[in-house]
Amino acid sequence: MSINIIKRNQSQIHDFLSHRSTFLIMTLIFLAAVGLRLASSLSLYGRYHPDEPHHINIALNFGTGDLNPHVFKYPTFWMYFLFFIYGCTYLIWSGFGLLHSVADFACLFINNPLFFYYVARAVSILVGSLCVIVIYKAGKELSIERVGMWAALIVAVSPEIIIYGGTAKPDMLMLLFCSFGWFFGAKYFRGGKFRDGLATGLCLGFAASTQYTAGLLLSPLLFFTHFSRQQWKLNRSTIFAPALLVGYIGLGFAFIMGTPFALLEQATFVRDLKDLLEFGTGIMQENPQARGLKILLSMSGLVGPIPLGLGLILIGAIVTFKYDRRIFQFLVFPITLGGILWSRQTWPEIRYGASIFPGIALLSASGWCLLQDKFLRSKWFSGILLVVLIIPASFKFLFFINVWRSPDPNKLAKIWIETHIPVGSRLLVDQTHATPPLAMSQTQIQRLYEKTSKLGHPRANYFKTQLECGVNGKYEIFQIQRSYLNLLSMKRHVEWSQLGYEMVDARGGWNNLIDAGIDYVIESDFGYNSSTANPFFPFFKRLREEGRLLAAFESSYLDERPAIRIYKISHS
Repeated sequence: MSINIIKRNQSQIHDFLSHRSTFLIMTLIFLAAVGLRLASSLSLYGRYHPDEPHHINIALNFGTGDLNPHVFKYPTFWMYFLFFIYGCTYLIWSGFGLLHSVADFACLFINNPLFFYYVARAVSILVGSLCVIVIYKAGKELSIERVGMWAALIVAVSPEIIIYGGTAKPDMLMLLFCSFGWFFGAKYFRGGKFRDGLATGLCLGFAASTQYTAGLLLSPLLFFTHFSRQQWKLNRSTIFAPALLVGYIGLGFAFIMGTPFALLEQATFVRDLKDLLEFGTGIMQENPQARGLKILLSMSGLVGPIPLGLGLILIGAIVTFKYDRRIFQFLVFPITLGGILWSRQTWPEIRYGASIFPGIALLSASGWCLLQDKFLRSKWFSGILLVVLIIPASFKFLFFINVWRSPDPNKLAKIWIETHIPVGSRLLVDQTHATPPLAMSQTQIQRLYEKTSKLGHPRANYFKTQLECGVNGKYEIFQIQRSYLNLLSMKRHVEWSQLGYEMVDARGGWNNLIDAGIDYVIESDFGYNSSTANPFFPFFKRLREEGRLLAAFESSYLDERPAIRIYKISHS
C-alpha cells in the first residue's frame, strides 16, 4: 500500500516537473516571438510600410460614422478590429472623454500619425506572438507535446513571418485565425465532434475576412480533415456529414461578419475582387514550368533559409508518410492543394502563402519528431536543429537593431528641406512611404478638400480634419503619377487613391513639370529605375542631367531604407 502511494507521488512529482518544464520552454518561445517581432517593428521606427496607411486610414475613417470601406483591395475584418482598438485607445487616452474630445483625438492623428501606427503594430506583435501558443496546442492535439513545441519554435523564428510581424498589416491576425483553424481541424480530425468542425469553418472564414488568400488557400482544410478522418469513404453519410456542411456555412457566415459590405456593396465588391484576381493572374507573367519549383521553394522560405526549410518539409512529408499515414493525409493534402492554388498567382510572394504555414510547421515538426524517435535518439540532433533554426532569426534581429540605430535618410532630408527650401515652393515627390514627411500648405489642403468633397472621396474627411486642426505646412506637394502596373497594385484602387492627391504625369515629358510649376524634385531609390524599358527612365535621366543636385542622404550599410536626393528644377 505504501509502495503504491510512493509510486503515485513520484508520478505526480514527475508530471508537475514536466508541466513546469513545458511552461518554461513555451514562455521562452513566446518571449522570443515577441522580441523578434518588436525588433522588426523598431526597424520601421519613424516611417511606415507602403501597405500600412491603407488599413489605418480606413479604420480611422470609420470613426466618422461611415463603416463602408469604399474599396475592397483587402477584406475588412482587420480594419474593423483596428477601429475597435483605436476606440479603446481613445477611451484610455482621453480619460473616458473627460480630458480630451474626439476632435482632439483626430488632431492627434493629424499631428502625430505615427502614434497610431505604433498602436496597430503593437497589436500585430501581440497577435502574431499568440500564434505560437495556438500552434503548440495544435501540435499537442495532433500528435505529442514535442511536436507542438517544435512547431511553435518554427513559427516564432520564421524570418519571413518576423518581417511582417511588426507591421500594422492584417498578416498576423490572419495567421492567428489560420492557426486556430489548424488547431480545431486537429481536434476534429482526432475526435470528430460537430462543434470542432463548426469552429474550424468559423476560424477559416474569419481568416479569409482578414486576407483573401487565406480563403483561397486554406478553405480545403475542413474538406481534407473530414475525409482523411473517414478514410476517404465516399457515401451519403460522409459527403453530407452535418459537421462538414455546417463548417462551410460557418466559413461563409464568418467571412460576411468580417466583411459585411461584400453583401451591402455587392457590385463594388465583385468589381474589386475581379480587379484583384486579374492583377494576381496577369500582372507578371512567368514561365509556367518553373512555378511548381518556385512554389516549393517559396513554401520552404516560410520555415527558414531554403536549404533548411526544404529539408524539414521533405523530411516531414517522407517520414509521416512512412510512419503515420493519417497525419500525412491531414497535413499534406491541404498544404499541397493550397500550394497548387498559390501557384496560380504569377506573383506568389512568400507571405501570400502564410495561411498554410501552420500546417507546414506542424508537418516539419511531426516529421522531425518521428525521425528522432525512430533513428536519431541522441539529444545532440535536437540541439543542432535548435541552433540551425535560431541562427537566421538572430541575424534578422541584429539587422533590425542596426537599422533602428542608423540615421534615417527621410528624417535628415526633412530637416534639410525645411531649413533650405523657401516657403511656398512646389515639391514633386514619389511614393509617400519613401518620402520625407512634409505637411501641405493650408491653401493646397483647402483645394484638395474641395476637390475630394465634390467627388465624394473619403479622403475629404482627412483634409477637413487638417483644416479644423489648423495644419499649415510650408510647401505644396505633388506626386509622381504611376500606373497600377508600375505600383504592382489593383487598377481601380490606384486610380481611386490618386484622386485624393495632386498628381504630375512625369512620363508625359519635362514640360509637365514646368506646367505644374514644380520647383524641386525629391527622388528616392524606391522610385528610381535605371532600366531603359521603364516608362520613367527618360524622366529620371533628364532629372539627373538637367536638375541641380542640392543634397543627397544615403542609407547606411545593410539598410533597406531608400537614399533621398533633392534636385532644383530650372524653369528657364
